[in-house]
Amino acid sequence: MQLLPLTLQSQRLRLVFSILLLLVSGALILAVSNRIAWSHIDIKARAFMMTPDYVLNGTMDGLIGSIVHDAFHKTQANAKTDYAGTNAEKAASSFALGVAMKLGLDEVTLQNLCRDSKFGHKSGSTDPYKKRQKTK
Repeated sequence: MQLLPLTLQSQRLRLVFSILLLLVSGALILAVSNRIAWSHIDIKARAFMMTPDYVLNGTMDGLIGSIVHDAFHKTQANAKTDYAGTNAEKAASSFALGVAMKLGLDEVTLQNLCRDSKFGHKSGSTDPYKKRQKTK
């Protein structure tokens, strides 16, 4: 059996942990789609949706932070509390920041989650799904 370098092993363990957290929250699908404008959790479809760019060009720690953040949104929805809007974003990022600190995620991810836990974030629109362009 070939052992992976310790840093790669710990990155994989952190990713596995974040995916397990997502599954425990009730999101059963991880999906990559070029038909979405940004990565998000689709509460009704019970899926964590990621853009190809996010998966291919993002950092492992950034992806882990996003998964943990959105797993909290699913938990908010399960508890029948507001899972959208600035306050919901702040709460999800605050939760994700605590987990990220315990997992030892990189400084950029911690700073992003810290800023978002204070100010929240808004997406470009209310619908992350790209409209299909009609062909003539």
